[in-house]
Amino acid sequence: MVVLGTLLLGLVLLGIRPVPVHAATSFTFTAAGDYGSLLTGTRGAQVLAKIRTLSSDFHLALGDLRYNTMSATTWCQTFKASFNNVVLIGGNHDDGDTDSGPMNTFDYACPFSVLAVPLISGSHQGNIDPSGKTAYGYDYAFEYPATNPIAKFIMVDPLLKYYCCGFPVPTSYAYSVGSAEYNWVSSQIDNAKSRGLWTIVGEHYNAFDNNGQQGYSTSQDLINLLYAKRVDLFLTGHEHNYQRTVQLKDCINKNITSCAIANPAVAGPYTRGAGTVYSIIGTGGEDQFACCPVVNSPWAAGAYGSFGVVKFVVTDTSITGSFQAAIGSYTDSFSVANALAGNFAMSPSSPVVNQSVTFNGSTSGGTAPYSFSWSFGDGGAGTGQTITHTYTMAQEFNVTLTITDTSNPHQTATKTRLVIVTSPPFDYVLSNAGGIIVQQGGSGRSTITATLNSGTSEPVTLSCIRSSLPAGASCLFNPDSLTPTGSSILTISSTPLTPIGSYVVQVTGSPLGSKTTPTAFILIMQGPPPDFTISAASPVSFVSGWTGTSTIILTPLNDFHTRIDLAATVDPSTGLTVSFNPSSLYGNTPSTATFSSRTQGTYIVTIAGTSGSLIHTTNVVVTVAAPDTPDFTIATSVTSLTITADGPGTATITVVPKYGFDNIVELTTTALPTGPAVMLSRTSISGSGSATVTTNIGPDTVSGTYTVTILGKSGNLSHKAQIMVVVNRATLQTQLPNTDSGNTNRMIPGLVLSTVFYPIMSAAVVVVIGLLVTTLV
Repeated sequence: MVVLGTLLLGLVLLGIRPVPVHAATSFTFTAAGDYGSLLTGTRGAQVLAKIRTLSSDFHLALGDLRYNTMSATTWCQTFKASFNNVVLIGGNHDDGDTDSGPMNTFDYACPFSVLAVPLISGSHQGNIDPSGKTAYGYDYAFEYPATNPIAKFIMVDPLLKYYCCGFPVPTSYAYSVGSAEYNWVSSQIDNAKSRGLWTIVGEHYNAFDNNGQQGYSTSQDLINLLYAKRVDLFLTGHEHNYQRTVQLKDCINKNITSCAIANPAVAGPYTRGAGTVYSIIGTGGEDQFACCPVVNSPWAAGAYGSFGVVKFVVTDTSITGSFQAAIGSYTDSFSVANALAGNFAMSPSSPVVNQSVTFNGSTSGGTAPYSFSWSFGDGGAGTGQTITHTYTMAQEFNVTLTITDTSNPHQTATKTRLVIVTSPPFDYVLSNAGGIIVQQGGSGRSTITATLNSGTSEPVTLSCIRSSLPAGASCLFNPDSLTPTGSSILTISSTPLTPIGSYVVQVTGSPLGSKTTPTAFILIMQGPPPDFTISAASPVSFVSGWTGTSTIILTPLNDFHTRIDLAATVDPSTGLTVSFNPSSLYGNTPSTATFSSRTQGTYIVTIAGTSGSLIHTTNVVVTVAAPDTPDFTIATSVTSLTITADGPGTATITVVPKYGFDNIVELTTTALPTGPAVMLSRTSISGSGSATVTTNIGPDTVSGTYTVTILGKSGNLSHKAQIMVVVNRATLQTQLPNTDSGNTNRMIPGLVLSTVFYPIMSAAVVVVIGLLVTTLV
């Protein structure tokens, strides 16, 4: 803390005002001295009413409060009943002499606690009251507001003679150089300035006087200190009128003519830190003194006959004071503001050759309006708060902004910054021709363009960011390397398993430019479109004059469900006709193609299925043969039979006509070798039909293999079919036992077999009848 304080003090002594560390805020206060009675109807009461209407944060009473008009307690109660936040500094009528004070009563009746800020006690606190009472009302300081203060008030009591309050009678403090009081004031000023606070000093006795009654009353050394350190405001009472100087500095020995004029303007704005504005505000209500026959520099204002207060508006950057009359019509105003300062920003902060740079000036302090003048360091110049400039070479340039305000005299501030202009880096912009729609297993194209943005062009290799592609998709660029400005054809290929969906595909380049970002487009993966396949049974053969057929099979794919129309093209184009049933169909409904022809030959039939823009074909080879002589064939249901004594064997024969045969076929049977008995259910068939062949064995039929031949004859046409019959007699022994030893043929005794032929319709049936003859003994 000691090191920091020393550093800040050093900055102040060098004339460098630190930037305030507090947050921007503001407050108001009023000030006046020399009140007298506050009873209704008095001038003091009217001034008090004015204070109330101004609604400031607090009122600073600059001494000579009650005179002998009312008690200190009554005066405070009356004041606070109208306006509560009043703080005091003692005057020569508040020092406990015969017509005043005592000050310690005012301290208790008008307590400092109303401000709710810490009180900083002065140097002679311990001399005032053995009980250790604070120095409020005598020499003290405070900062305002309590949080993030922007001003310090230093209240002093030089040369007042106290006849009360625990002082040795009488006691006064000269604030001479080297005294505790002098050093305390000096340290408070330094502390305020080091922290960027406004510095306001208040006391009762006046320092200067423009031909008034009181003359010079305060400490010579204190005046020298305040003006040497250039406090912002110095406020007093005592002289019963209103007076104010221009901004002064370096005053010596109470002689106002010794002061240097920091700013001769009557109303300012005065530059903060350049000097001190001094004001006598002895207009609280007590009888006034004549003054100010002539008001000219170093005096800026002066009058008597009007009663009121000065209202101060304090902000982070300025103080404005204005005389507010309760009685009379006198007005005065002035302001103190931060010194003119300028700065500027530029965008971009690191410009490149041929890039437009925007400069934007800013200012604080001084008096608006302002003028802005620019020098760009390359011979270029301009005016205006905001301006643009373009540098045509890579180099370092000193840019200087000069700001001039409209105060009197004018203030000028300059700000110079180094601007480094570099050659533009290689940069390009990637773009694309739009989205791509790709069907599974297919591909799609787009155009990728790399446009040179700045710098010297160099080769760039294009690629897709792999993570942005769907599974199974791939990118191919043609060419895969280009020099901006240039374009490449991008082909995105997919597999049948690439997932359907929408994807944001990103294309990047290598190397990237200084500001290049990938270009992105939408890839929509679709499933294959609805479709169908067509097929037909092939080949087809038939005899001339007859017909042949083929079944047309349609297979829908991918949710295909629209109508398909069938049509045929025949090569050669004549000799064969084709019809479809149905000729228009949906889904997988089959159709029958019927072919008819009387012209022998081989034909290629192209069958086309059409649905909208979809066309699919299949070919059928059709052979038309020459007509043949009508004929027939005989077919059997079996090629062999095995029979036993348990039952006959049967088979079915079928007459199959050929080439239009429709005559009667006569049927006969034979068995070789002889033995089995063969019968037909019908002996003739007309055109086509079937008959049953029944084979039986007799008692003399021996076991073995026999061939049964069925012969069919129709005119000079004859065809036959054969069945192999196996006779197995072994099962005969399992029937009724033979008890007659004389039965050599192993027949059952008493069993007589008889064969009867019954013609039934067109079939022949052989029935073997066994009669059981019983011999009674």
